[in-house]
Amino acid sequence: MDTNGDGQLTYDELKSGLKEIPEINISEDDFMNAMAVMDANQNNLIDYTEFIAACLQSYNYLKENHLRSAFTYFDKDGSGTIS
Repeated sequence: MDTNGDGQLTYDELKSGLKEIPEINISEDDFMNAMAVMDANQNNLIDYTEFIAACLQSYNYLKENHLRSAFTYFDKDGSGTIS
């Protein structure tokens, strides 16, 4: 999908790539909503980490213990916040 090889997907690259998969039929509104959710840093690009996160099956990352472990990993000083 990364047609220019820069390691990031533009909205247009992802949309074009998804059109090549016949099993995926998504409305424009749903596509834009999905993009807004996937684009965590809101730079109008989907980078590798954002893409992988979006591809994970929900039961792997939504379980409370997985979320708590991930949060604890990034909360180095134990303050309850991540900067």
